Amino acid sequence: MWPFNKKEPERNYTAEAVAKLKEFKDVGETFNYLGRHCIVTGHWHYLPYVGVVPLLQFDYADDMGKLHHCTARVAELPALVKQSCLT
Repeated sequence: MWPFNKKEPERNYTAEAVAKLKEFKDVGETFNYLGRHCIVTGHWHYLPYVGVVPLLQFDYADDMGKLHHCTARVAELPALVKQSCLT
């Protein structure tokens, strides 16, 4: 008999969060939020000494045509899903 228990693999919470963001919309897909037509540009951001941070990155243009870059955390995803379903 082997005296050691087999260790369960640890969950990768960062990969799970990025997967949730990709499940909502993938890069290049669009959604409406508060009357603005937004396009997804990324799902994560790298910070030195921290590592990969899951963030939904998207761009939209205002009424003057100026392009704005925005981010949303995984915790804000339910609001984005609910708002995009209403329009």
